[in-house]
Amino acid sequence: STSFAWSPDGKRLAVGGFSGLVLVDGETGEQRRLVSTFEEVLGFTASGRQFVTRPALPTRVIQIWVVPEGRLERTLELEKASETALVDDRLLTWQFDSDAPPGERTVLMRRLSLDGAAQQELGLWKPHGLTGFDVDPTGTWIFSVQHGRLVQQRLDALSAPGRVIGAHEGDKVNVSVSPWRDRAVTSDNRGDVRVWNVPAPRLELRLKSPANALSVALDPKGRFLATSPPGTFPPHSLVLFDLTAPRSAEPTPLLGSEWTQINALGFSPDGSWL
Repeated sequence: STSFAWSPDGKRLAVGGFSGLVLVDGETGEQRRLVSTFEEVLGFTASGRQFVTRPALPTRVIQIWVVPEGRLERTLELEKASETALVDDRLLTWQFDSDAPPGERTVLMRRLSLDGAAQQELGLWKPHGLTGFDVDPTGTWIFSVQHGRLVQQRLDALSAPGRVIGAHEGDKVNVSVSPWRDRAVTSDNRGDVRVWNVPAPRLELRLKSPANALSVALDPKGRFLATSPPGTFPPHSLVLFDLTAPRSAEPTPLLGSEWTQINALGFSPDGSWL
C-alpha cells in the first residue's frame, strides 16, 4: 500500500497501492477489494459519502467512489496531467513548469468541482527557492517554504506578496498544515521541527527528532505530531511528539529494531490511531 484516507467519522479507511484499492470497515476490520490495479487515494469528502482516487496511468484520470456501496460513481478526465489533491470537497491541481530549475519553477494552479462542471483557474504561482508547500483544509491559503522562510498566500491571489510567518533555513525544509487551521509545522532532514502560530505570527514550539523529519502527520485534535524520514529508514526514526508534554520531554519512538519503509503517515479523525 502507498496511500490511504480515513472517512471523517473514522468508520472507514480507503487504502490504495500497487495491489489495488481496498475499503476497510474501521469498526469490524472487514476488507473489500474494489479494484486490483493501482489506485492512489486522495481523500474522502466532508460528508463521508464519497472518496476520490487516481489510477497510476493516465494521471489525468480521477475516480470518485460512493460508500458504503464501494461503487464507482464518476470518472473525470483533467485537461492535462497534473498533481492533484482533494481540498474542501474540490480538486486542486497544479502543474510545474519543467523548463525552470528546481525551486524556481512556476506553477499553474486550478480548482475543479467533483462533478466536473465548474473549473476555476487560480493563476500562475511564482515561488522562489521553494522546498515544500501545503494547503490549509479550507482551500483558502497556500503555505510554502521559500529561501528558508515560511510564507502564507491566498490561493485566489497568487500574484500578491505573501505574508512571512517565520524562518526555517535549510536546503530540505517541508511544511505541513492540514488538518490544522491556525498552526503550521516546518520540518527538515536534520530533525528540526517547528510549530508556528499562524495568526500571531510566532514560533510556538521547537522540537527535535533523532532522525530526518521530512514526513509529518498532524493529529486533528491538535495534541500529537508524528515525524519520520521519507522512504526506508533505520530503527527508532518514526517518533511521536505529545505537544502537551513538558518542553524537556523526549519524543516516543514507535518502531523497534527493524529497518522500516513508510509510504504514508496519518492520524485517525479522533486522534486515537496513527
